Amino acid sequence: MKKENKGLIWLTGYSSAGKTTIANEIKKSLDRDGHKVIFLDGDDLRVILGTIGEYKKMKELILQKFISDLQIT
Repeated sequence: MKKENKGLIWLTGYSSAGKTTIANEIKKSLDRDGHKVIFLDGDDLRVILGTIGEYKKMKELILQKFISDLQIT
C-alpha cells in the first residue's frame, strides 16, 4: 500500500504582501511534482460566501474539514 503524504499550507499576512503570488508559485511547484493541490483564495471565498460573518463561519468549517481529511492533529 502506497503511503500518501498529506499536508496543509496556510499563508497569512498583510494585504498586498504577496501571499497569492507565493501561493501560486507553491501550487505550480507541487503540481509539477505530481501532488494533488486544492487552492483556496480568501478574496474569492469572500465573494462567494457573502458577508464577513458567513465567511468566518464557513472558513472555520472548511478548515475543520481539511484538517479532518488530512488527519492532522
